[in-house]
Parts: sequence; C-alpha cells; structure tokens
Amino acid sequence: EFATGDVIESTPALGHNGYLYIGSNDGKLYAIDTRTAFKVWEFNTGKRIASAPTVGVDGTVYLGSSNGKVYALNGETGAEKWHFNAGSWVQTSPAIGPDGTIYAGTANGVNTSNKMYGINGSTGAKIWETSGFGELHSAPSVGANGLIYFGSNDNKVYALESNGTLKWEFETGDGVSSSPA
Repeated sequence: EFATGDVIESTPALGHNGYLYIGSNDGKLYAIDTRTAFKVWEFNTGKRIASAPTVGVDGTVYLGSSNGKVYALNGETGAEKWHFNAGSWVQTSPAIGPDGTIYAGTANGVNTSNKMYGINGSTGAKIWETSGFGELHSAPSVGANGLIYFGSNDNKVYALESNGTLKWEFETGDGVSSSPA
C-alpha cells in the first residue's frame, strides 16, 4: 500500500517501465515502482487531480488538473515537458490520437461553455478547440475511424472529427460521466 496526502479519485495508469501513475486530491501525481512499492517521484500541480493519467508509447505521462492545465511529464523522472492552459478544470483523462494529438476537455460548472481541445502531443500547442458542451467528465475515446467520442453532463454523447468539427451528437436523457468504449 502507498499513502497519498488526500483522497484518490483518479484511476491509475501503468507504464511499460513498471511504474504506477496515480493522481490525488492533494494535487500531486505519484509515480510508484510496482516492484518495490516505493515512490519514484511526485509532480505537484497545486490543485486536485481527478483525471486518470494517460501513458504514451514513448513513456510520456499526460494528465489534467483542476488548476486548468494539461501536463506532459517524463515518465521516468517526472520532469515537465510542457503544459497547456485550458482555462478551467480538466477532469477528463487525456486521450492520445494515432497522430500523437492529445484530446482533453474542461469542466467549469457552466453548461454549454466547456471545451474539448486538440493539443500537439510534442509541443503542447493548441491545434483546435471546440466549445458548446456541458461539463466534460467523460474521458474521450478515439475510434479507428479517427472520430473523438465523449459524453457530457448536458445529456449528450458527441463525436468530433479529428479537426474538432462536430460530426454528430446523441441525446441520452441524463448526464454522461462514463467514458465511451
């Protein structure tokens, strides 16, 4: 077992290096060596981390924080590679597209003003943003067809093209926090 400084809402991610990455409401992302159960490093965002980290094929760890930022970290050392300022809480777990684009959405408490972002996975530069959603707690999923699927608390499931253009929306009757598969 490993104790963090607060409640854990984040789902852990396992890296190819045997490290378990998990965020905590203490504002820190922890890298824990699964062989020894010892902390390898921690990265402090200063605000709650409810989103699950995502690990890229190169070992980069991507995460969102309620400080309004998406981060890319070196999975071995915890060193920050870049961060992207989304402007409000990022509770969705980042998704990685086949071209390395990072997709993450916001949850600012105001319906129809939340955004889904396409972010350059190498540099952290914004590629596009699409707005008009309720709070996004649902981690996006990227289909083999390149569409980005996610749910919203505005009672809809959305599909966006890889350039951020709305492809379709589906009315569910209640908010969607779970992630599509």
